[in-house]
Amino acid sequence: MGTSKMSPLKIGLLVIVTGIAAIIGFNIGKNASGPMILLLLVGFVAMIAFFLSGNRKEVALDSTTVADALRLQAPTGKARLYVVRRGFVGGMQGMEITIDSSHSGQIKSGRALFADLAPGHHLVGAKMAKGGKSSATSLELDLAADTVTVLKAGTEMGALTTKCVLEVLPSLPVAQQELKKARFLAWYQA
Repeated sequence: MGTSKMSPLKIGLLVIVTGIAAIIGFNIGKNASGPMILLLLVGFVAMIAFFLSGNRKEVALDSTTVADALRLQAPTGKARLYVVRRGFVGGMQGMEITIDSSHSGQIKSGRALFADLAPGHHLVGAKMAKGGKSSATSLELDLAADTVTVLKAGTEMGALTTKCVLEVLPSLPVAQQELKKARFLAWYQA
């Protein structure tokens, strides 16, 4: 028997969703035929698997780097930018985060990224891993040397689509509360 490439969290989520779908399907389809119920169940599970399939493998930062990140202090002459994701809706689906063309990463709810950048103009982009261009958003920032900026990444639900939202957190105490609950991840290497 081979090994699974899915994380234990994804497997657990898939089992729970399948069980819930089976219960709901049973209650809704008491008068429906067996093949129809099976078809609906398979379709629902396939939809969940599709949305989670865009998630990349997470690489957590070491404890020394996380401790440095939690100090919320930029290195001398640099600007430190954090992106933290919170929210339940679409929280298990990866959100692609980019800074200019120098940084690229993916976060799910409860995760964070940070980067030390040269002072100046920067473009931060966000889009859902399986949301296409309709989910994309961007935010232009002018970052000064020796400053810390924290962005909260989230989603807004529309009738048929999800749109990413980036918001600058108003104060460092608010940002610190968000960041201390997060798991810090590494950026992807180009």
